[in-house]
Amino acid sequence: MNAFNVGQFVGGFFGFALVFLLIRWIAKRWMQGDELVVVSGVVALLVVTVARGYGAAQGGAPDFAGAFMMYVVQGVIVTGIAFFVARSRRNSDVA
Repeated sequence: MNAFNVGQFVGGFFGFALVFLLIRWIAKRWMQGDELVVVSGVVALLVVTVARGYGAAQGGAPDFAGAFMMYVVQGVIVTGIAFFVARSRRNSDVA
């Protein structure tokens, strides 16, 4: 793993997190709790996959499989962090 791959991973992480937070902010009107986190994660993964797939096409066919594989790890990490934060907030409200 070289510096380019690390930079690409970190940039993808922050980009995914930004899209995730935007979608969560929009969807908060209709959902809450775990449902909000799951829907935000899935929709964010779809959005970044489509955007990256078409962005990597370079005049050819879109590369959705490569884009999905590129962002799925970041999606799992961001969604996992959001679950942890939501559960810790819920537990602190109850206690």
